[in-house]
Amino acid sequence: MINELKWVGVDFDRVLAESVWPDRGIGDPIEKNIRQIGFIAQAGFEPVIHTARPWSDYKPLEEWLEANRVPYHAIICGKLLCRAYVDDRAINSEDLYWVSKIPKY
Repeated sequence: MINELKWVGVDFDRVLAESVWPDRGIGDPIEKNIRQIGFIAQAGFEPVIHTARPWSDYKPLEEWLEANRVPYHAIICGKLLCRAYVDDRAINSEDLYWVSKIPKY
């Protein structure tokens, strides 16, 4: 079943857009990561954009993604608020070629 899963979760702030926290709004695009989202989509995966932002930010996020030509399957708002996340599938967006680390199965 996992081999058929096409969704790749991608955080929004500090991955696709520069952080403007604690101010409201959306920062400038992080072009190198937006290009890699394109590679993900071209490879047949479906990027799912996730964020700790509230659902009231959904429309501005959607408009930003469209304006910056970011391919995506869905937007999910309201991540679980934790001090830290432990994940067996985490990929660090600071890695230069993080797209190459997505498991191919």
